[in-house]
Amino acid sequence: LEKKVEERTEVINTQKEEIQEKNRAIFSSISYALTIQQAILPRHEAIHDRVKDFFILYQPRDIVSGDFYWFYDLDEKHEGQFLIAAIDCTGHGIPGAFMSMIAYNLLNRIVEEGVIEPNKILEKLHVYIKDALRQDENENKDGMDLVLFHVDTLQKKFKYSGAKNPLLYIQNGELIKVRGTRHAIGGSHQHDKVLFDQVEVSFEQPLSLFMYSDGYQDQFGGEKQKKKFLSKRFEQLLFEIGDYSCEEQQSILEKEMQDWKGNAEQIDDILVMGMKLS
Repeated sequence: LEKKVEERTEVINTQKEEIQEKNRAIFSSISYALTIQQAILPRHEAIHDRVKDFFILYQPRDIVSGDFYWFYDLDEKHEGQFLIAAIDCTGHGIPGAFMSMIAYNLLNRIVEEGVIEPNKILEKLHVYIKDALRQDENENKDGMDLVLFHVDTLQKKFKYSGAKNPLLYIQNGELIKVRGTRHAIGGSHQHDKVLFDQVEVSFEQPLSLFMYSDGYQDQFGGEKQKKKFLSKRFEQLLFEIGDYSCEEQQSILEKEMQDWKGNAEQIDDILVMGMKLS
């Protein structure tokens, strides 16, 4: 009996070591994938050259993320102009990270083809994603929701287009929400071509602008950790902190989420971006 116990213990220990080694290999691989994903994220210095007061709250659920932010400086051909987006790809972790790489490359390709109007970029991106994932040939329904802005700092205006995700800004003490087109990028077999709405807003009067994925408002927490934060509470929080500096806004959002979440597991990637335009 003792011999059998020893043999079984040895087998268990061997299996444990094998599992630990595989986990180390997987963790090492994902950690390296993180360095690749981080390389595509815009440098804060590049954004700061165009916007002096901004913040990016970026908290992947896993090591790598399906949420990412994108920035393209148009100043070389269009003085004082840039594009910026907050993108929420299907899934999180490794699958989401793969989607983020595809989206990043396609967005750059579209702009390099000369397309800079936000709604036209989204229309082209939708077609390119469907083609890249061969969605007319298979059951793949992956895609992304996003908000995309074209900002002209000289004309003091921006253009917005959104795939499901809304525009939210505060101007003259008023919170204004403009809903995005009710269609995601990719994922649909019925619509090869989708038209996206576009809105133009002046910031001759200063404003605070916010873009975000659904991770913050969908997070469970509260007293029993069974309620979602919800969009209404999130929008009210943004309205309350609208007059603060972006550094203060980020700090408040981080603390509010930590207090809300407590010991609950983070259920999705979190991305919230804010900037002040004047």
